[in-house]
Amino acid sequence: MVAFYILTTLLGYRATSRAGANKVRLITLLICHVQTAVYLASLPDDHPLQIALRTYALALSFALGPALLSSLTSPKALQDSHLR
Repeated sequence: MVAFYILTTLLGYRATSRAGANKVRLITLLICHVQTAVYLASLPDDHPLQIALRTYALALSFALGPALLSSLTSPKALQDSHLR
């Protein structure tokens, strides 16, 4: 939270305006994602959370990979992707 305060103070974003509030939300989200990534990277490879995330990513790629591949290589998709 200290990093959030320092960053928003240095960048001069105020939460009073709508644009300022959106920028503050975006910065907060970015900080949360970075903190999560650092936490996950600090875990050992055999930690149950690391294993669950790798398993989920693999299952997702097996489930969605064939559909994505076929939609990217179908003649209709290739024909529709060209600019007219």
